[in-house]
Order: sequence, then C-alpha cells, then structure tokens
Amino acid sequence: MFGTDWPHQVFDTPGAFANTATLPDDQCKAVRSANAIKLFNL
Repeated sequence: MFGTDWPHQVFDTPGAFANTATLPDDQCKAVRSANAIKLFNL
C-alpha cells in the first residue's frame, strides 16, 4: 500500500513485481495483498 499527498504515478510495475518477488514469501504476500486485506477487513 502506498499513501501520499504528492501526485505520483508508478510506471515500473514489472520492476515492482520483480523486486517484491525477492522478499520472503510472507513479506511478499503482505506487500502485494495481505496488508490491504487485513486493513480493509476483506
């Protein structure tokens, strides 16, 4: 999840997925979806 009051666009989606893929499995899942699921009670 990313939050800011500064207008920002991320253009390197493939790079972001490649970088998070190198994290341990639980951290990768947290970054990609688990934190949002937990926060928004989905």
